[in-house]
Amino acid sequence: YPQPAAANISEQAEGWMSALKAMTDACRNLRGEMQLSPALRVPLLMQAASAEDKVRLQSFAPYLQALAKLSEVQVLDALPDSPAPVSIVGESKLMLKVEIDVAAERERLSKEITRL
Repeated sequence: YPQPAAANISEQAEGWMSALKAMTDACRNLRGEMQLSPALRVPLLMQAASAEDKVRLQSFAPYLQALAKLSEVQVLDALPDSPAPVSIVGESKLMLKVEIDVAAERERLSKEITRL
């Protein structure tokens, strides 16, 4: 069987993959919380904390788009003011750009509170 070669393990690559997995999980969790159909492709807006973070997020964009079933991914300096769901991963903020019916969302949240 193949054995791992410690010299070939990149700490930077492992860190990037860990961040990509966390962002993919965050997008999927946001979709689940908003009860969005898996077939529905929605845009994702990401806010970078620094210039280095922006480069990393831009490199993640095509992978996030495929893994989280997104219509598009945009990396911005600041997220717009919106009632859309937001998740924070590390220092980055992720927002699914969806229209929210405030009354329906309040009803959903009250049912969730009652259930808990």
